[in-house]
Amino acid sequence: MPHKKLKIKQDVLGKMVKPKTTGGFVVTPDQINNPLFYEGTVIRCFCVGCGYSTELSDGGAKKLAKIATVKHPINWNSYYFETKGCIVCSGAYQDPVLKKI
Repeated sequence: MPHKKLKIKQDVLGKMVKPKTTGGFVVTPDQINNPLFYEGTVIRCFCVGCGYSTELSDGGAKKLAKIATVKHPINWNSYYFETKGCIVCSGAYQDPVLKKI
């Protein structure tokens, strides 16, 4: 029965496919300079592995800075993160680097 329900959901909504982490994606100036979209977010994180961009809250940004072993700035406005893998393609942020815009 659970498989039948899953099949019905997939038929109606479609299947979510995890993007491949191929690498080689480059962050463009437009991506960096666009304003943040979601309320409560303070910084963007770009994955050069799959090309996805996510926005992080202050708490999420601090956690990612800790993973990157860098001190978090007082103001995130002139920074962004770049990762080799992300929660979308790899299930976790891989090798995060805090970069200045």
